[in-house]
Amino acid sequence: MAQPSTTKEEHMSLQAVTYVYGGSAEALAEHRPAHRQFLNDLREAGTLRAAGPYDDHEAPGALLLIQAESPEAALAALDPDPLLIEQVITERSARPWKITVGSLD
Repeated sequence: MAQPSTTKEEHMSLQAVTYVYGGSAEALAEHRPAHRQFLNDLREAGTLRAAGPYDDHEAPGALLLIQAESPEAALAALDPDPLLIEQVITERSARPWKITVGSLD
């Protein structure tokens, strides 16, 4: 009996990436438009599922949900982020994440 075919996307899982912003506020403001364009390009390519900054008074940062085979692959996909290149993002991490309630559809 033939196995059903699977697409590459079916082998990918969601990775939760956390950014911590530690660079200057001026650098963040200057490079934010290029950062958002980069994220929009990832969204159009199907790599980025959702992203946004934390909305509290803790350390500034953001959460990104990336479709990738591994945490390492998610971080590699984000390597060209202008905020990372300009050292506004001072820490980042990635962990596998799965939806158990709700959806991103």
